[in-house]
Amino acid sequence: MSIKVCETKIAIVNAHLAASQSKVHKRNQNVTQILKSLQFTSHGGEKISLFEHDTMLWCGDLNYRINCDNFVEVVDMIKQNKLYELKALD
Repeated sequence: MSIKVCETKIAIVNAHLAASQSKVHKRNQNVTQILKSLQFTSHGGEKISLFEHDTMLWCGDLNYRINCDNFVEVVDMIKQNKLYELKALD
């Protein structure tokens, strides 16, 4: 969905990416395909890519997971802004 609020173009992408802990590469391929191919058509017939929006909002079942059995540890890492450490667990 593409909407314009005042002068801000907002793209909303709802996706269901490949499931399973072992399919990170496939999920990344899903995202790449969406980014490359998704286009919107304006009321005037102009094609608009995702990258021509000021803001992109991704939602849906993205299926990315943090590979850690300790929920409290993950929450603590989030609170401490240890995002690189969390990414290593993806």
